[in-house]
Amino acid sequence: MKKSTKITLIVGSALMAVGLVCGLTAWALAGFRLSNLSTVQPAATVEADYDAADVTSIVVETAADGVRIVPSDDGRIHVAYPQREGDGGYTLTVRDGRLELKQPRRSGSVVWFGFGVELEDADAVVSLPADWAGDVTLDVSVGDVSGRGVSVGGGLTASADGGNVTLQDVAASAISVTLGLGDVEGTGWSVDGAAEVTVDGGDTDLTDVTAASLTCRAELGNVTLERAAAESVAASTDGGDVEVSRLQADRIDLRTDMGDVSGTVDGREADYAVTASTGLGDSSLTSHGGETDRTLTVTTDMGDIDVAFIGG
Repeated sequence: MKKSTKITLIVGSALMAVGLVCGLTAWALAGFRLSNLSTVQPAATVEADYDAADVTSIVVETAADGVRIVPSDDGRIHVAYPQREGDGGYTLTVRDGRLELKQPRRSGSVVWFGFGVELEDADAVVSLPADWAGDVTLDVSVGDVSGRGVSVGGGLTASADGGNVTLQDVAASAISVTLGLGDVEGTGWSVDGAAEVTVDGGDTDLTDVTAASLTCRAELGNVTLERAAAESVAASTDGGDVEVSRLQADRIDLRTDMGDVSGTVDGREADYAVTASTGLGDSSLTSHGGETDRTLTVTTDMGDIDVAFIGG
C-alpha cells in the first residue's frame, strides 16, 4: 500500500474517531436523550372569530397537533391554531356554514443521526358559545383531544389514531369517540341520543354520564362506568376488565373475552331477567327470569363475574 494511501486512511480514521467522541460527548451532555439534541421550531398563533349564526358545523383535522374545545366568553366562535414556517401550514375556510380547519399530514420531527428539527407542541383551540346548535368533528392523527364545559345542539365526534381523548362537562345530541391507541376519560356527559366509545388499545373511564343509549367497545383495555344512566348500556372488551358502579339502565349487556366483570347495578334483582355465563371462572349471578322487561346479560369467556344489585 502506498504511503499516501496509508496516511489518508489514518487521517480519515482519526477524524471519524474524533467525530464519534464529539457526538457521544454531546449525547452525554444531553442526558443520553435524542430529544435534547433537537432544535424546536417555534409556532406562531393565528386567531380568527365568527358570528355563531353564520356557522352550522365545525370540522378540525390535525396531523401532529392536539385539539381543544372550550367555552366562548363573548357568544362568538373563536379559532386559534399554531402556524409554523415551512410546514405547509393550516388552512381555514368557511363555506356554506361549514368551518374547516385542516393541517397537512407531516411527521412531527426530522432527525439526522440524532440531530434534527422538532415541531413545538401546540393545540388548535375552538371556543364555542353556550348552546350553539351545530355539529363538531375533531379528527387528530397523533395528539390529544379535549373538551370542557361546552354544549352543542348537534353531534360531537372525536377521533384520534394515537393520543388521549378527555371530555368533561359536555352536552350534545350525540357523542361518538373513536380511538386507536390511548385512553378515553369522560365526566359529566349529557347526551340526548347515543353515546358511543370505541378504542383499539387503551382504557375507557366514564363517570356521571346520561344518554339514551351508551355503548363502549375496546379491543384491548378496561372499561369502567361509574354512575352511568341510559335506557340501554353495552360495555365489552376482548382483553380487559369491565367494571360498573351504580349503573342505571333497563337493558344491560356486559361482556369480556378475557377478564373480569364486576360492580353494582341500581335496582332490584327480581326486576331483571338475568343471563350470566362464564366459560372459565366464578359467578355471583345465576340466570333467571324477571318481574319486568328489564334485562341483564353478563358474559366472560375467561374470568369472574361479581355483580350485585343495590337500592330498589
